[in-house]
Amino acid sequence: MTVTSTGAPLTVLTEDEALFRDGVSEFAQAEIAPRARAMDAAGRYDEDLLPKLFEMGLMGIDIPASLGGAGGTFFQSCLAVEQISRADAAVGVLVDVQNTLVNNAIAKYGTSEQKSRYLARTAADTVASYCLSEAGSGSDAFALQCRAVPKGDRFVLDGHKMWITNAAEAGLFLVFATVDPSAGYKGITAFLVLKSDAGFSLGKREDKLGIRASSTCELLFEGCAIPSDRVVGQIGRGYKIAIETLNEGRIGIGAQMLGVAQAALDAAVRYASSRRCASSSRTPRRGSRRRACWSTTRRACGTRGSPSPRRPRWRSCTPRRRPSGSRRRRSRCSAGTATRRSTRWRSSTAT
Repeated sequence: MTVTSTGAPLTVLTEDEALFRDGVSEFAQAEIAPRARAMDAAGRYDEDLLPKLFEMGLMGIDIPASLGGAGGTFFQSCLAVEQISRADAAVGVLVDVQNTLVNNAIAKYGTSEQKSRYLARTAADTVASYCLSEAGSGSDAFALQCRAVPKGDRFVLDGHKMWITNAAEAGLFLVFATVDPSAGYKGITAFLVLKSDAGFSLGKREDKLGIRASSTCELLFEGCAIPSDRVVGQIGRGYKIAIETLNEGRIGIGAQMLGVAQAALDAAVRYASSRRCASSSRTPRRGSRRRACWSTTRRACGTRGSPSPRRPRWRSCTPRRRPSGSRRRRSRCSAGTATRRSTRWRSSTAT
């Protein structure tokens, strides 16, 4: 039985997707790339840039148009992250966290009231932040110590979060805390916290080596009372929200890396095409052209989801013949094992 598919391959963009990608790329190169170096040096986003991102609809790509969003798709969010990251990875992670983590979680697990109230804000003018990590729950993300104690129609949050992206710019935070430590991961619950809530404050801002414009901060909760209508999903089911949103958020980070790789390749090709060796006007050396082709191939494989090819050998594949009577140099390793393994030998006459 032969099965035929009339749909386009996943590696081929539709006309709308291609137009969207090209529009975002044009915006990123015109508005973000010229600011990237200064923002990285200052460790801050340009104040004029965030409103432009909202005006372009890049902070609410897959939010329905009825709520003020762009009415796009998750795949378009990934395309936007890739093209923005070609200009600046820090802005790329800002857009990625907003769309693939926070907006995605509220859209899937939030109530109708939460969607109409908070998605409308994240699409219009409010940066959002995803708050899971803690000092003692790095490799084990669900060993949370941040507590949420129910009191009447509220939950009181106490504890702190570490390494939270977008924290300095955010006005809305998706916070994961445990309502029952004895239940383990089944006690984790997701809450929506506003920057203006009493008992909430920002802690230390990390001084990073890279992606410096993106803020990474500590969050402090000291008797922060959150109304029960700000619980996202069911009580004790926050781990499910965290797992599923992180799985999709990692796709966005993959798109970010593709954008960074393309920007690095573009810069390398420009340099290799313009450099001159010993005041010579010759074209780039063959080795540079080979490496550029290899990088382009790997970048294309990453975009299409195909396995990366094996790295070729840059040197000639013709083996070098050892001169007659030569000896292999003894290893200088002091370990006895290495000494025993290294043996002297003399080349013998071929038969």
